[in-house]
Amino acid sequence: MKNREKPVLKLTIVFILAVFISAGILAYLSISNISNLKELTEKKVLEEEGIFAADLALNFHKVLEEVSDTFAKLTETDTVNVNRFTTLQKPVFINDWFIIDRKGNFLWPPFNEGLPLESGKYNSGKCRIQYNRAELLEFKTQKLNNAEKTYRSALKFAVSKHDSALCYNALARVSVKMENTDKAIDLYSTVISKYYSVTDKYNFPFVYYAIPQLIKISGNNNPESLLKKLEKCLAGMASGEILLNHSTGNILDQIGKWTERIPGGSDISLQSINELIQEIRIQLTFVNEYGSQIRKYTIVDELESILKLGDYYIIPGFVQNPEMVLFINHKHENLFGFTVPLDSLWEMTLNNIKWGDTEFEYRIELTENSNSNSTFNGLETITPLSMFFPSYVIQLKLKNESIIKKYVTRRSWIYGIALTLLIGGMIMGVNLILRDVNREKRMAARQSEFIANVTHELKTPLTSINMFAESIYLDKAKSEASRKKYSNIIIKESENLKRKIDNILEYSVKKNESSKYKLQDTDLSALLKLVLNEMEYWLEINKFNVSIEIEEDIKAFVDPEAIKQALSNLIGNAIKYSSVNKNLFVRLKKQLDKISIEIEDTGLGIPKNQISLIFEKFYRVRSKENETTSGTGLGLTVAGDIIKAHNGELKVTSELNKGSKFTIVLNS
Repeated sequence: MKNREKPVLKLTIVFILAVFISAGILAYLSISNISNLKELTEKKVLEEEGIFAADLALNFHKVLEEVSDTFAKLTETDTVNVNRFTTLQKPVFINDWFIIDRKGNFLWPPFNEGLPLESGKYNSGKCRIQYNRAELLEFKTQKLNNAEKTYRSALKFAVSKHDSALCYNALARVSVKMENTDKAIDLYSTVISKYYSVTDKYNFPFVYYAIPQLIKISGNNNPESLLKKLEKCLAGMASGEILLNHSTGNILDQIGKWTERIPGGSDISLQSINELIQEIRIQLTFVNEYGSQIRKYTIVDELESILKLGDYYIIPGFVQNPEMVLFINHKHENLFGFTVPLDSLWEMTLNNIKWGDTEFEYRIELTENSNSNSTFNGLETITPLSMFFPSYVIQLKLKNESIIKKYVTRRSWIYGIALTLLIGGMIMGVNLILRDVNREKRMAARQSEFIANVTHELKTPLTSINMFAESIYLDKAKSEASRKKYSNIIIKESENLKRKIDNILEYSVKKNESSKYKLQDTDLSALLKLVLNEMEYWLEINKFNVSIEIEEDIKAFVDPEAIKQALSNLIGNAIKYSSVNKNLFVRLKKQLDKISIEIEDTGLGIPKNQISLIFEKFYRVRSKENETTSGTGLGLTVAGDIIKAHNGELKVTSELNKGSKFTIVLNS
C-alpha cells in the first residue's frame, strides 16, 4: 500500500509548486500595474456606463414592443369580442385595459352614461297596457291592492326578460309600500337571481333598484342569504354582465356600510365581497379619471402628432400624469388599449438587464431631463430614454465615488487571497482524494468479507442438505419419523438457502437499476402468517418465545414476494442476533391510512453510533457477542430497498443488550 501512496504524495508536491509559481507571477503582474490602474479604471468605468446606458435604452424599447405584442396576441381578431376580452387574464404589467366604440361608449369596463336604448327593444303589447294601468293605481289613486293585482296581470303577459323584470320590480315596490316585507324580499330576490343583468329602457340595471331596497328592508335578518345575493350581483358587475354607471359607486357604498354593521356572516363571503367592491371601484375610477381623455382619441386627427409602435399609439404623461402611459389601437372597428405605469415598464427593463456583466456597481436613475444634474466629477453618463419619452433620460453613475481608490487597493490583495484560496483548495482536494481512497479500501475490505461470508452462508445449508439427503439415500433413517424429520430439515435448509440467494439477487438487480415489482392487492395478515409459518422451524430450534398480534383482513397494494422477503430478513436478523433472551414480538395493525408491521426482539441490540449504518451494503454490526455470527451484510439493505420502493418507511429503534424493534410503515 505504501508504494501506491508515494505517487500520490509526489503529485501533490508538484501541484503545490505549480500553484506557488502561478501565484508569484500573478503577484508580480499586479504590482507592476498598480501605478497606472486609477486612470485605466476611470476609463473603464465610462466605457461600461456608456455600454450599459445604451443597453438599458435598447431594452426599454424591447419592453415597449414586448408589452404591445403581448396585448396584441391577447386580442388578435378583426373585431375585438367583448365577451372574450372579459375572460382574459390581465397581464401583471397592465394597470387598466379598455374597449371603446367609435361613439365614445365604453364596452369595457362596461359603463353606461344613462343613454336610453333604441326604441322597439322591449315589448309594448298587453303587458305594457296592464303595466301602465297598474302604475296609475299605484301612484295616482294609491290603490295598492288593485295595483298589485294589475301588476301580476301584466306579468302574465310578459314575453321578454325586460317585461318580467319590470313587473317583478314593481310588485316588490308595492309590497314594500304595503309593509309586506317577506314578499318584497322574495320579489327583489327574484329580480337578482333571474334578471340581474337585465336593464330598463334607460339601460339602468334592475338590480340597482333591488339592492338598496333589500339592504333597507332586510336589516340584519338572515345576513348569510343576502350576502350570497350581493356577492352574485357584485360578481356580475366585475365581470361585465351588469352595466356600471354613475350610480354604481353609491350602490357599493351601501353594500360596504351594510357589511360593516351585520353581526355575523361568512368570513369567506365577506372577503369575496370586499375584493369584488375593490375591483369594481378600480374600473369606476378608470372611467371617471381617464374616460373623457380616451374618448378624445376616438377621433383620428387627435392622434396625428403621436408616435406609433406597430399598431399602437403610445401616449406618455397621460391625463397630466407623467407616470402613466397609454397604449391605444385604432386599427379595428372598436378601439382598445391599456395603461401601464412608467415605473412598471422601467422595472421590466431593469429585470431584463444582466447585472453581472459589469465590474462596478452603478446607481441607475430614470429622471426627467430638466431634473438631471452632474455632480460626479465627470464619471457619469446621461442617455435619452426613448423617442417615445423625450423628456426622460437614463442617468448612470458609480454608487460610491471612492470605489476606484478602494478598487485599486483591493486589487493588490486579490492575488494574495487567490493564492491562499488555491492552497486551501489544494489541501482540501488532497483530503478528499485520500478520503475517497480510504472509502474504496473499506469497501474493498467489506466486499472481501462479503465473499467469504457468502461462501460460508451458502456452504452451511448446502452441507446440511447434502448430509441429510445422503442419510435418506443410504437408508440411515430407519423409521418413517426420521425420514420425515430429515426431509423437513432439507426443506427448511433449502428455504434458508433460497432466502440468502434472493437477497444477493435482489441486491444485484437493484444495483443494475432494473428492479421491477409486481404490485397487487395483497392480504398482509395472511402473508405475515405465512412468513411466520415458514420461519417456525428456525424459531423452534433456536427456542424462541413468539408473541403474535395480527389484525385480520389488512390489505395493501404491494408485491407479496418482495414484502415476504423483507419480513423474512427482519425475522432472520432477530433470530441471528438473539443469543440469551430469545423473545420475538410480531405485530400488524392499521391506523387511519397507514399500516405498520413491527418485528421486535430482546436480543443484542445495536450501538447508537451504528444505527445509521446498518442499512449500508455489506455492513455488519461489530461486537464481542456476535463475532462468530455469519452473514452477508445484505439482509437489512435489501429489506430497506424493498420498503422504500413501495413508498414505505422502515424505522428502527434499538437499545444495546435490550433488543431492537423494526417497524415497516406502508400506505393502505
